[in-house]
Amino acid sequence: MRVLLARTVRMDVAWHLQHRPRPEVLPRPGDASLQQGRHPGIQRPPGDARLRDEVRAGLATVQREGFGGSHCLCHGDVGNLEVLHLAGEVLGEEAWKQAARSRAARVLAQGRDGAWRCGLPRFTEAPGLMLGLSGIGLGLLRLAAPDFVPSVLALQPARSLGSG
Repeated sequence: MRVLLARTVRMDVAWHLQHRPRPEVLPRPGDASLQQGRHPGIQRPPGDARLRDEVRAGLATVQREGFGGSHCLCHGDVGNLEVLHLAGEVLGEEAWKQAARSRAARVLAQGRDGAWRCGLPRFTEAPGLMLGLSGIGLGLLRLAAPDFVPSVLALQPARSLGSG
């Protein structure tokens, strides 16, 4: 049930991302159109109270039921950490980012105990991005340095470290 719910939430987000006009018009954290409830690719305005309630209910469900399986980026704990973190960025609500960091500490503790759980049968270790150790590491690195590490799940572009 947890995996199905998490996958459904991500599929819904992916559907909305695919049906927007162009990547450059996607709302970004702090986007004025998001706060004002105007954005060209969204059916209901984000300022709509019903939409915000639905988003919060979905996030609460992810927080309550989306953890405890594998750690993978695709359908596991680290992918759900990204959902919570992105929600905190987009909604401007620090509580969701804090929830992601708190859950990340649990994932790290399990990994330190030698129990990394990849998204394959019997949690078999694999090097891959979506189901394996690479994705787990990238997801945790993103939470540690979100200003430098883009979200693979949200298809964010690479970030420049600046010129120095």
